[in-house]
Amino acid sequence: MINVALNEVGIPYVLIDCRSLRDNYGRSDLYRLISNALLSSLDKLIDILRRVRGISIMGNVVEVRWRGREQISLDELFDRLNEKRIVIALDEAQRLRVHCRVRFLMP
Repeated sequence: MINVALNEVGIPYVLIDCRSLRDNYGRSDLYRLISNALLSSLDKLIDILRRVRGISIMGNVVEVRWRGREQISLDELFDRLNEKRIVIALDEAQRLRVHCRVRFLMP
């Protein structure tokens, strides 16, 4: 159903299918899932992704640098895609966990 809606809208999109995440997934699993979603939409997004620092396209491989000198953060990636009005759809998003860090400041 989500595929039909995205196709009918007629604008570029990235569909991230969270069903393939295992129950106790790690950050690298999530990043790999996002990288694969970008790869599956590469034909629609190639011009946009080439201009994003932290993303390399070599043939039909999308490399997202999540660490190191040329890294990109998840929020920065989504912000850059949003600048170009690209829909980011999360199928089965309830499988995602919220990672929160709470700091208590002591007087």
